[in-house]
Amino acid sequence: MEKIRFTLGPWIALPEEVDKNYIRIRGTNIGGRYKIANVITPVYENVHDREAVETRANARLIASAPDLLEALQCLYENYKQLADSGDVGNWRLEDEPAGKKALHAINKALGKE
Repeated sequence: MEKIRFTLGPWIALPEEVDKNYIRIRGTNIGGRYKIANVITPVYENVHDREAVETRANARLIASAPDLLEALQCLYENYKQLADSGDVGNWRLEDEPAGKKALHAINKALGKE
């Protein structure tokens, strides 16, 4: 797999602050880039609770991105090695729907798609 070119994880979603209308996503590695993203929270009048819940979920998903990518890359490589070993006949990971989705997600994260 290609070397990662973004801020290394782990990332965290910081607790919401009263004086900020966004949730901050930050890297945690000392010496690395700290600011990752700000997820705007819905703070306008008559906002539905569902929007705030969804915004918090989005912030958590963004913060987990490096961990998810690393896990998916490891799983993909492990299954690819199994398929390439010949122990499973003519089965190819790239022909499986899950394998295609995994490779697409990895390539999208790495800017190849």
